[in-house]
Amino acid sequence: MGSAAGPTGPATPQGDRSADTDQSPGAALPGLAAASRGGEPTSSADAKPSAPAAPANPVAASPAESAGPGADEPAGPAADGPDAPAADAAAGPAAAAPADSQLALDGLAAELAPESLGALAAEPPAISAEQRREEAFNAAWRFIARRERTEAEVRARLERNDVEAALVEEVLDELRTGGYVDDAGYAQRFAEDRRNLDGWGADRIERRLRELGVDRRHIAAALAAGDHDELAAATALLARRYPVPPEQPRDREKALGFLVRKGFDLELAHDALRRHAASAVEG
Repeated sequence: MGSAAGPTGPATPQGDRSADTDQSPGAALPGLAAASRGGEPTSSADAKPSAPAAPANPVAASPAESAGPGADEPAGPAADGPDAPAADAAAGPAAAAPADSQLALDGLAAELAPESLGALAAEPPAISAEQRREEAFNAAWRFIARRERTEAEVRARLERNDVEAALVEEVLDELRTGGYVDDAGYAQRFAEDRRNLDGWGADRIERRLRELGVDRRHIAAALAAGDHDELAAATALLARRYPVPPEQPRDREKALGFLVRKGFDLELAHDALRRHAASAVEG
C-alpha cells in the first residue's frame, strides 16, 4: 500500500524545477537560496520583488524584439531629429531650383500669350441681316464693275460667297431693275461684237452664250437681229484667209475646217467655198 503525503507543502514538479533552474535559482526560489547559504528561509512576502523572468524558449520571441529597438523605425534621418534642419538646408537649393525655373517659364508664357485663349477659339460674332445684305450688294457691284456680266454669272459669284438664296434673288432683282444685268441686251451686243471683230458664225455665238447662262430666247433674238448675212460673212472671211480659192481636195478640206471652227455651219461653209471659187473665176 502506498504511503500518504506528509504535512509539508506540495512537491515541486520535476519539469518546473528544471525550468526554474535554467533561469536563476536565487531569483526563482529566494527562500531556498538563502537556506543553502546558511540563512533563514524567507517568505515570498518578505522577499524583494524581482524582475520578470525571460521566456523559457528564446526562439519564440517576436521578430520585433529580436530585431532590436530600431527595427520599427523608418530608414534614413529622422524627420524631427536634431540633424533634420541641417539636412533640409542642404537639400533646399537643389529642390527649389526646378520649381523656380517652372515659375519663371509660366510667367513668360503668361506675358507672351493672349489675354484669353478662349477668345481665339470663339466663333466670330454674328452679323446682322442688314450687314449681310450690304456685303452681298458690294460683292455684286465689284463683280459687274470689271465688265458686263450675265445673270447666271452674278448668281454663281454670290453663291460662291455663301450668300443666302433669298438674298441672291433680292440682289438680282435690284440689278435687273436698274439695268445693270440685262441678258437680252448682253446677247445682242455679244453677237454683234463676235461677228464684226472675230468673224464668228452663228453656231459658235450660240454655243458661247449658252455657256454663259443666257436663255435660248435671248440667243435666238440676238442672232436674228439686224440684216446680217451669214453666207456673205463666211465668204468674205474665206477670201481674206485664202485669196486664191483652194483647188486640191486637201486644201479644200482645210478651208472648210477653218470656217467650221469659226462657228459656221458645215453646209454653209460649202456654199461659201463655192461662192469664193466662182467670184475668183468671174474676177
